[in-house]
Amino acid sequence: MYLDRAVRLAGPLLVTTSRRHFAANVDTRRYFSQGVISEEKALNRKSGPLHGIRILDLTRILAGPFCSMLFGDLGAEVIKIEQPGKGDDTRNWGPPFQGDQSCYFLSINRNKKSVAVNLKTPEGKDLIQKIFPGNYIFRFCGLITTGFGSDGPYAHRSGYDVVAAAMGGLMHITGPEGGDPCRVGVAMTDLATGLYAKGAILAALYQREKTGIGQRIDCDLLSTQVRNFS
Repeated sequence: MYLDRAVRLAGPLLVTTSRRHFAANVDTRRYFSQGVISEEKALNRKSGPLHGIRILDLTRILAGPFCSMLFGDLGAEVIKIEQPGKGDDTRNWGPPFQGDQSCYFLSINRNKKSVAVNLKTPEGKDLIQKIFPGNYIFRFCGLITTGFGSDGPYAHRSGYDVVAAAMGGLMHITGPEGGDPCRVGVAMTDLATGLYAKGAILAALYQREKTGIGQRIDCDLLSTQVRNFS
């Protein structure tokens, strides 16, 4: 019943929660809605304080998805853009799995819709234009999450939580006294980056309401870790 109602709401877009189905259908019209919250909350989230805010989430793994998850929890409409044929890397992370779905992926991507889009094709670009019509551009708030920022000597490098934790000094203070640097059991740098990003976006939304002008936010893992120690 959940899928039947969701398909009616989505119109021509197909709603599904299966990662096998995701891998098999790669065209840009495949639409996904995570089925890890109650049917009523998934299809009628009008009570949250951020209801009416639409978030376009092009991130993957943890920092960005954790940030957008928090907005979804507060009632915002979150549309996750994933790579056709593959999706977010964490769709395959496990165990544990719930059926054929990664519990890790479900926990970080709750309260979201998802569509597989090839942004390099005209069809994919057209779909994004339909999700975000031209009138959104003038009131757009954008967030970029990277390992080392959008400029500087390391801007071109890929970055992950453990890399930023090592370079930022977190691993140096973790583990047995006198022992080697040790990785933290939880991806704290990713999670902290997501929290900082959430605060920055909320500030940008408030500024937008006052001035009508959007913002560009640059939030990176290494800066987060250095900030945590300062």
